[in-house]
Amino acid sequence: MRAQGSPSPRKLAPPGSAGQTCHVTDTSPASYDRSILLGAYLDAVAEYSKLERKTGMEAEDAYVGWSPDAVVRSKSRLAFLADLERLFGVDLGLPTPRFSSNDSRQRVRLTFLHQTAQSYHAIATPFSGYMEAGGLVNAMEDVGVAAAVLDSCDRMQVPVETLRQQHLELLDTVLRGLLGERADAVYAHDDPAATHIVVPDPWDPWD
Repeated sequence: MRAQGSPSPRKLAPPGSAGQTCHVTDTSPASYDRSILLGAYLDAVAEYSKLERKTGMEAEDAYVGWSPDAVVRSKSRLAFLADLERLFGVDLGLPTPRFSSNDSRQRVRLTFLHQTAQSYHAIATPFSGYMEAGGLVNAMEDVGVAAAVLDSCDRMQVPVETLRQQHLELLDTVLRGLLGERADAVYAHDDPAATHIVVPDPWDPWD
């Protein structure tokens, strides 16, 4: 393990977030730092939301009807966070932060982190969720407002991206506090403490 300056907060939403493109690669992260932990946390928050915060056998029941690939991806993301939590010596309280600690102030911190992550995932624009907007554009052209609609949506992008970045910076700040002296820790792949970590395949980098 080595220490360095604070990792910069990510500037892209994690794959699958509203309005974002998923950049999938076979290349694993070069090392594990706070930004990787934050990304894994955000992915896990999204997965637990789909599972309605269920764990164990209840989670297995919740996976019924999912595609095999989706189940593997979900489980690998949850396992990745668990591995990183052990690496950094921190419990981030998922899936239910308010019941995760006997320390009342720690529960408050973890709950705020979780609420901020949920708020981050909720950021969207009217175009969010559209895989292809051609049909919408055509429908708006029929009534003569396509250009105005597109212009309005384009102007929303800057404040939306600003809001996403503000959320990431806040999440990073809280996570730094939770990690304490390990906030700036960086673990190489060959670090004995990190050899057990299995990176989700495919790896979805944020930047």
